[in-house]
Amino acid sequence: MAIKGKGKTKSRPSARAPRPEPVVRKPPFFVRRWVQFVAGALLGMGAVMVVVWATNGLRSSHADEARTLRDANARRIVQEWQTTVEGMIATIGTPGTTGGPPAILPSLSASVATLAKGDPDKTAQDTATMAIGLTSDADATLAGVDLPALISANGALDLATTNYVLNSKARMMDGLELYAQVAKLVKTAVTSDDPAVTEASIAEAGTLLPIAARVFQEGYADYTEARAAVGLLQAPPGLSGLSGAPSG
Repeated sequence: MAIKGKGKTKSRPSARAPRPEPVVRKPPFFVRRWVQFVAGALLGMGAVMVVVWATNGLRSSHADEARTLRDANARRIVQEWQTTVEGMIATIGTPGTTGGPPAILPSLSASVATLAKGDPDKTAQDTATMAIGLTSDADATLAGVDLPALISANGALDLATTNYVLNSKARMMDGLELYAQVAKLVKTAVTSDDPAVTEASIAEAGTLLPIAARVFQEGYADYTEARAAVGLLQAPPGLSGLSGAPSG
């Protein structure tokens, strides 16, 4: 029996090298889309904050400049009124001590006190005549200042300070008119031949004099408060006027 010979065996092909898979390379960090989006948003927010900061800074600067100008105008208004008031007081009285109220027509007050005691006063008539003229001139001096026009032209005074300024004028003028009435009563008392008229005039003058002083000092207190409000002085303790509408 014949033995078949082995044929040539087929050689197996060699194993193929593994196919290279594509490698996805990540872009640089700052090139990534989400990083760029976040960075853009942050830059936008920063730009907005810078604009807001700059705008607020400009507004604050403009507000400070406007406030400084308004304060300067307010001081100028009150200083003009102060010049008038101080000049007027110098003609009819003496300045108060330690910032206190001035003494108005001290000679007239002395005459009233002397006559009220029943003592003779040879200078009372001249004192009364002079007081009538001085109060008339002082009243005209205050009346000659158009405070409402001065205040409205600048618009620098707040409501409280405006009230103080206007009230000071109205009350000091009222006080001067009362002082003038006192002076007329004194003149009547020393020139009348009727003892009853003399006695009544002296009594009325004595009653009216403290009222005149109080009304004038209320006006002076408002004037002092106005000066303090704009930084021209510190209001002395106990010297505080009443704010409100000017008295008629």
